[in-house]
Amino acid sequence: MKQQLFKNLVVVFGAALVNAIPSLAQSYLNLTSRSPQKKVISSNRGKNGFVLRGNVEGVNGKIYMVEAGIPNAAVLDSTMAVNGRFVFKGTLTSPVMVTLVQPDRINFSPIFIENGEMMVYGRANNREINVYGSITDQKYRDRNRQVNELVEQYLTNRSMMGELTSEISRFNMDFIEKNLDCVVSAYVLLTEFVNSLPLQAIKYKLESFSEEVKKSPYVRELKNYVDRVEATSVGKKFIDVQLPDLNGKIQKLSELIGNGKYILLNFWASWCLPCRETNEELARIYREFSSLGFDIYNVAMDRNYDEWVNAVGRYGVCGTNVSNLKSWNCPAARSYGVNVAPMMLLIDPQGIIIERGMDISLLRVKLGQIFRRSLSSLIN
Repeated sequence: MKQQLFKNLVVVFGAALVNAIPSLAQSYLNLTSRSPQKKVISSNRGKNGFVLRGNVEGVNGKIYMVEAGIPNAAVLDSTMAVNGRFVFKGTLTSPVMVTLVQPDRINFSPIFIENGEMMVYGRANNREINVYGSITDQKYRDRNRQVNELVEQYLTNRSMMGELTSEISRFNMDFIEKNLDCVVSAYVLLTEFVNSLPLQAIKYKLESFSEEVKKSPYVRELKNYVDRVEATSVGKKFIDVQLPDLNGKIQKLSELIGNGKYILLNFWASWCLPCRETNEELARIYREFSSLGFDIYNVAMDRNYDEWVNAVGRYGVCGTNVSNLKSWNCPAARSYGVNVAPMMLLIDPQGIIIERGMDISLLRVKLGQIFRRSLSSLIN
């Protein structure tokens, strides 16, 4: 029983090391129709380039190298595997996490590669692969191992299980502080702390990283996140959203703004349990305040149309419902710096954001205050 519980927790906390934030989960569909986008790889190797030699039993044919750990993952390169042997070559601006993918067959576990000579070993029937020659990857593995050890340690004292998440957060922050010259620290900051640290703390950490780390895609993504959140913070003008509704018709957020209405911009997903609970409460709030000048513009972070439609009906998602069915690659989520669900922003009739990231329990209170003032001004 203890062993199974440990495995479950490792899945929760260990898998989170790669996909802690839903917006970072990668999709490798239709790779054959995508050309390599060498954003971090140059074909001009010179003295400082990398060579990644593969010996992966059972792999034959086209194999792709794809960015991992960030949204909008790019195909960095491709090559041919013959009897399990293949070679990738290039030059990196900084160490980077990648996944080796064979479409419709397998995507291997992520690894960190860096400039230098490296070897990859594994088997096609096991997605776990090992890379040798990458100091960055070894640092990543050591960190993961220590997190797993923490999980196992807390299993021996079940009364302290409630402290596990806090303990892992403390460990991760200590790891970052001690490894400011390692790209893994920027990756950990992005995947573990982007939704919990204040923006000023994230900006301070970004300035603390070494120059090589600052060139990494994880710092780039963190800076983009900070810029987007600041651009859509309280007091800023809303950014318009144009997405198809359940019938495929484009619905603009701007068409709801004005006319004395307060609009809730609600980012959610059918697979998100907290979102379902939030939407059920939102339906009650909508019925209570819609006649007074309240409306909802719901952006679903889904990929499957049927799952989206069913969730709208089952949980009574009121208001305007839109989605481009691209999950976290939705332009609206990117514009608003959203990488967690649910996420709600309240916009006033002038189009000014007056609340960001508010809890559902506070929404009714806020609307009560707003509409009491409105009713009082009408009476007086």
